[in-house]
Amino acid sequence: MNSKEYIESGILELYVMGSLSATEKAEVEKIASELPEIAAEISIIETALMQHSSSKKPSDRVKQNILKEIQKDSTPIVQLNHNNTYKWLAAASVLLFVISTAISYTYYNSYKKTYNELAALQSEKDELAGNFNTVNNKYLKTNTALKIFRDTANKVIQLKGIGENPSAFVKVMWNSTSKEVCIDITSLPTLEADKQFQLWALADGKPIDAGVFDLNKDEIIRVKNINDAQAFAVTIEPKGGSINPTLSTMVVLGNI
Repeated sequence: MNSKEYIESGILELYVMGSLSATEKAEVEKIASELPEIAAEISIIETALMQHSSSKKPSDRVKQNILKEIQKDSTPIVQLNHNNTYKWLAAASVLLFVISTAISYTYYNSYKKTYNELAALQSEKDELAGNFNTVNNKYLKTNTALKIFRDTANKVIQLKGIGENPSAFVKVMWNSTSKEVCIDITSLPTLEADKQFQLWALADGKPIDAGVFDLNKDEIIRVKNINDAQAFAVTIEPKGGSINPTLSTMVVLGNI
């Protein structure tokens, strides 16, 4: 490095300002002792600093030399435009929100469609199950009735409506061997919640309790066994039945 390059390097300004390390300071002083132009430049810099000590503004040359030194030894600094950065982040956030909303909406519609299809299938399944139970109950009732009617030991007694219930009709199947009694309801009036029907067997003019039952046209109803009877009748009694029949509430009657 020649004297001009050494002077323009800015190291002399740093020497005068006391910003060099001990090693660097000793090197400058050695060179200044060997090269008069370097010693002269140091004097010029010291004089300039003294002249401008009040304002503390270095000369343009001094400032340029210092800036050169800083730029040479320092890592470049990248100036970020925060406004643009924030704008890009905001735009990216909005775009991400729109995309996620679209995806969520698509999945929601797909889920809703699938849910409605499953609900429809479940409803159809429940309807089919209900229809099956209805058909199955009718089949069981028909099958039971056929067995009873085909059994020659069973007597089928038709109980017809009387009094205020002329359209009432009930069939009683009484097995004279096993003494079992079953009822097949065709038509009976609807009862209040605290009332029940009660079947009576009439033997030698005396009523015999054959059991209480509710209105159910879908099944053959099994009641109490009866050993002997000449007739059967149905009355309306308090829930749970009565010891003796209430003749005024008799709805059907039939002789064997």
